[in-house]
Parts: sequence; C-alpha cells; structure tokens
Amino acid sequence: MEQPAATEEDPFSEFLSQEPTAPAPPAEGAESLLRLVAESAQRQEQLLGKVCSLLLGLDDKLGRIAAAQERLEETMQRGGGGGGSSGDSFTARGGTAPVPRGNLVAPPGKTSYSGPLGPSAAAGPSPEEQRLAQERLAADRLRMEEENRRRAEELARRREEDERRKREEEERRRQEEERRREEERLRKEELGKKTSGLMSGLLSSSGGGGLFGDEAAPKRSSKGGLFDD
Repeated sequence: MEQPAATEEDPFSEFLSQEPTAPAPPAEGAESLLRLVAESAQRQEQLLGKVCSLLLGLDDKLGRIAAAQERLEETMQRGGGGGGSSGDSFTARGGTAPVPRGNLVAPPGKTSYSGPLGPSAAAGPSPEEQRLAQERLAADRLRMEEENRRRAEELARRREEDERRKREEEERRRQEEERRREEERLRKEELGKKTSGLMSGLLSSSGGGGLFGDEAAPKRSSKGGLFDD
C-alpha cells in the first residue's frame, strides 16, 4: 500500500516557531537632555551674573582712584600757588603774623619758637613723591583695565564653548532620533514583508485543500489490475 505524499511545511507554523523580534533599545529620553541643557543655561547665567558684579566693582574702584588722583592734583596746585601773600599783607598792616603749622606756640609774654619741628612738617609732597604717586595710579589703572579685558575674553570664550557644546548635543540628539526612526522603519518593513509572504503562502495552500490539512491521498481504482492478488 502506497504511503501518502509528504506534506509541505506550513508557512504559518514556521512563522509561529520563529523567535519574537527583539524590541529596539530605548533611545535616550528627550526629557533628560532638555534638563541638561536647562542646567547648562542656568550655570551660564550665574557665571554671567558673577562676572558682571565683578566688573561693576572694578568700575567703582577705578572711579574712586580717578577721583583721588584729581583731588591730589588740586591739592598740589593749591599748595604750589602763592600761599604766603595773605600772611605778608597781614604782617605789613601791623598784625600778629600767623604761626605756621608745626611751630610751638610760646606762652604769653614769651616769643614764639622759630622754625618748625621738622624739615618736612609744613612742606607738601615733593615732586618726586608726586611723580611716584601718579605712576602708581597709572599702573593700577592699567592693571585693572588689563584685568577687565582678560576677564571679558575669558567670559566670551566660555560662552562660545557653551554654545558649541549645546550645538553638538543638539546634533547628537538629532542623529540619534534619525537612527531610531530608520531602525523602526526597517523593522516595520521587514515585518510587512514577512506578513505578505505568510499571507501569500496561506492563500496558495488553501486552494488545494484545507487550511492546515494535508492533501487527500488518491483513491485506488476499484478495478483489479493485472498483477493484483
């Protein structure tokens, strides 16, 4: 007796026997990236605030130094002018000559001590001291201007680095999103191909018999053959 022909492998059973497709790895959340960008912007604003307050303090110091220099120049101009004219005219009218600063005042009935206590007691700053003071003020002003310029350059450099880092982060996030979308598209395309192949296999197999049944074995003829028993 002939054995029935071997049935073809069912495509639906083959599809069920396959392992499920591994899900795509979760992409990095956009919320964490946005939080990092917000924290970076907040740190940049804090740094800008500190630098601005420092620049304001330096500006105030420069203003005080300039005012002190102007007062010093006015004092030197007043001290170098004709300061003895009033005393001479007062003495010529017969009055008592004013006692210079630094001299000792004698008691009543005694003549006053002549001459100051020291050689520089009533004298103003010497020209050399004035020159040195002006040089120190100019050097301090130049140093503070150089410090302000250096801090401004450092601030601009940090701002540029923060902007570059932000652009790189946004570009990396965009590339990651594109890669995830491409993987999702390929996965859906592969799944669609498998589904189409499965459906075409089911339709072709359902034309000759049942959905999962084997083809019926051919019936034997009722007539006896030449060599039949």
